[in-house]
Amino acid sequence: MMRLLKVELDRFFSRRSTQVALVGLLGMVLVALFATYQTSKPASEAEVAQATEWYEEQLVYWEENGKQEMADCLADEAAEQETNPDVDWGCKYLEPQLENYLQADRDLVDQAAGLVPAIGFATAFFAFVVGVSFVAAEFATGSMGSWLTFEPRRTRVFWSKTVAAGLGVVVPTILASVLVVAGSWGLFAAWGAADGVTAEVWSEVAVGGLRVLLLTVGFAVLGAALAMILRSTAAAIGLAVGYFVVVEGFLVQMVSGAQAWSLFQSFQAVLRGSSTYGVEDCTTTSSGVSCTWVERTVSLTHGAVELTVLLAVVLAVALVVFRRRDVS
Repeated sequence: MMRLLKVELDRFFSRRSTQVALVGLLGMVLVALFATYQTSKPASEAEVAQATEWYEEQLVYWEENGKQEMADCLADEAAEQETNPDVDWGCKYLEPQLENYLQADRDLVDQAAGLVPAIGFATAFFAFVVGVSFVAAEFATGSMGSWLTFEPRRTRVFWSKTVAAGLGVVVPTILASVLVVAGSWGLFAAWGAADGVTAEVWSEVAVGGLRVLLLTVGFAVLGAALAMILRSTAAAIGLAVGYFVVVEGFLVQMVSGAQAWSLFQSFQAVLRGSSTYGVEDCTTTSSGVSCTWVERTVSLTHGAVELTVLLAVVLAVALVVFRRRDVS
């Protein structure tokens, strides 16, 4: 088995599609670093001057009309609270403040835990695509049949290929994570905003990186397993895209309670430790129907169990199909 696995890993990294995908992953890392730069850089002198000008304009307006706007807001809020006591219109925030016109300064301590999860979708997509293409190409070229004449034990072949797909993305994912963290640290350090990073913060970064790594490996194996079933790169990727457009983008939003079992929510829960979504909670009172927006949480455990079950089911189906179907 180890000999087969070594051969498959050599094949994995020698494939042109894998090499192209690695370049694409590097590009995604650079995009993530650019986004960190854009959202976290301190305000320039020109931006401060522009924000101050806008603030002073609004302050003049507030001095003329603020009392009336505050009174109207409080009156409307009180009227709404007669049917919904929890309503808060935020009237106390109406008065303009200079900080509202400036992007808040950020430091590495506040951003560190989310640095690696920020590339989680990119690494998962990369892994799924290379996992699919790694296996599907062998069916398309006919090399799978030739390989089975050399190693006829299909179960060993199946596991060597799916495990190789998972192991093959480990090092690229770790390197991508390290580049994001190191690059972000360099940016914040250049701005003097990298102080105060403790061992606890780095521990959170490591945990986030581990979650991203596990998701990435899982999606590589999932892609390889789907390719065993569908035997086509286009079909496997098309199925995944179709699922997210039709099911996640439409059906989950239309069916009450479906978001709790959404694969997207489960992915987010594993990626970030938990995931939240909103639902309307409506009650009928003497004055009519009153609805409030309620936030629900998908836990890390819930997300991990759901994704693990999905992967196990797809692997089981793929193994049965590969063992029984003719590969020619």
